[in-house]
Amino acid sequence: MTRMTIALGQMDVRPGQPDDNLERARALARQAHEARADLLLLPELWLHGYNLERAAEWAAPLDEGGFATMRSMAREFHLYLAGSLLEQHASGVSNTAVLYAPDGSLLGAYRKIHLFRMMEEPRYLAPGDHLTLCPTPWGPVGLTICYDLRFPEPFRTLALAGAVLFLLPAQWPIRRIEAWGILARARAVENELFVATCNRAGVEGDVVFPGRSAVIDPWGRVLVEGDDQEGLLVACADLREMTKARRYLTVYQDRRPEAYRVVEMEGHEGAGTRRQEDTGKRERRDRGKVLEVAIEIAHEAGALVRQGFGQAQQVAFKSANNPVTATDTAAERLIRTRLHQAFPSHRFLAEESGGDDWRADGPPIWVVDPLDGTVNFAHNFPHVGISLALVEQGEPVVGVIYDPLRDETFTAIAGEGAWLNGAPIHVTGVARLADAFLATGFSYDRGADLDDSLAYFVRFMHRSQGVRRAGAATLDLAHVACGRFDGFWEQRLSPWDVAAGILLIREAGGVVSDFAGEQATIGSRSIVAANPILHGEMMGVINETRADRQ
Repeated sequence: MTRMTIALGQMDVRPGQPDDNLERARALARQAHEARADLLLLPELWLHGYNLERAAEWAAPLDEGGFATMRSMAREFHLYLAGSLLEQHASGVSNTAVLYAPDGSLLGAYRKIHLFRMMEEPRYLAPGDHLTLCPTPWGPVGLTICYDLRFPEPFRTLALAGAVLFLLPAQWPIRRIEAWGILARARAVENELFVATCNRAGVEGDVVFPGRSAVIDPWGRVLVEGDDQEGLLVACADLREMTKARRYLTVYQDRRPEAYRVVEMEGHEGAGTRRQEDTGKRERRDRGKVLEVAIEIAHEAGALVRQGFGQAQQVAFKSANNPVTATDTAAERLIRTRLHQAFPSHRFLAEESGGDDWRADGPPIWVVDPLDGTVNFAHNFPHVGISLALVEQGEPVVGVIYDPLRDETFTAIAGEGAWLNGAPIHVTGVARLADAFLATGFSYDRGADLDDSLAYFVRFMHRSQGVRRAGAATLDLAHVACGRFDGFWEQRLSPWDVAAGILLIREAGGVVSDFAGEQATIGSRSIVAANPILHGEMMGVINETRADRQ
């Protein structure tokens, strides 16, 4: 779908008058439906207004209170419906933007990260700790709120993760209105995508809210802009303009994140320390070049795998049901040799030959699975992966997962994003387990491990749309990162199974924990991975099953 009709419900938000605010919001939703809009954006805190002293009183859990009202409105008027409300949760109250689909499903929720000190927001509100992309038929949509507009970093992060549109509900006063217009256009131009803002219009005490809601295209052109009155604004966004803008100005290809660092001039305080960096630190800093080498090596190993696929294999068994083929060992030998040539100071750990201890202090270490899915490979089932991860101080910082039979290269760099064949990827925004498509794997141990795995499998089968067990954890994790699966769980994993996958999912906006709910490391034996909303519901199933098994 290349055309999207966006409606902005510019309205005065009267604090403490939810019935009145709801009546006017419903009228705007009805108008948007009649105008055949695809999406309606409402202002910040549109239901109860901006009175933080009463935030705890007005807040509701996600999908209750005002959130349930938005869900019903989305269904009634058959709209994608967005706006922000006060959310009550375990850590306090947050200003949370949501996007509901026309069937009422929650596509994503974003807790405002940047709290406005001038209005004492940190005193009353809990900040969010991650960004949110919502899946739509037009592509991923990024959620932001008001003060976020002054921070380019989240917008670029969302853009690198594949966003086609930013939604920004706000209550922005007239005294700072010049910055409002400049910043909104800047976010569109610098990221070469669409921005939709919906600001309050009206007066509260001595504060004037001037409206000026707008839809802006990737060239910075204002497609529609409101005045200072309440009303519905409608614009048609032609998403093909993104492609045109990015072909005209190749901003994303010309980025050089490896050079975005500060080095002091000689003679300045601290400069001597920086100039004494050794070769190993320079290698770690230049992760973009490291990734290029890792991709090249993964592709060389992939050529070996393709050559051996479908051919008679010499198969040995490390343990019952755990085979190793000649192609496994040949691919690992190639990877080890090439990595040592490229990075002689680095250490090495792999599935077949073992190697160094990733937990020990020392130079960076490569954690490698030369052929994940050996059982598949030995039986000519075309689902295998090659995984390389560079780990520094226990954390993966560069990751490559290569599917040689589909020629798909999944990559990630810590703090910079995740990609599939060079295009940004992101986890899905599926919020309910009932709507989720999941993946899992089973241990080679067919004893008590199998019964344990089946207990989780049965419970997730009952709660989700479906579960697949394809036999290659590295690819399962990569497919969560790119949105093919909504979530993944598995037990009794090894570092080479998860090192690259953990990085991919985190850089794609997901969450990866162990079965206890703690942040996963490459040494975690159990893994639960999903988008930040779905992860909590998956952990609920994990905890229920663990309790029943004890």
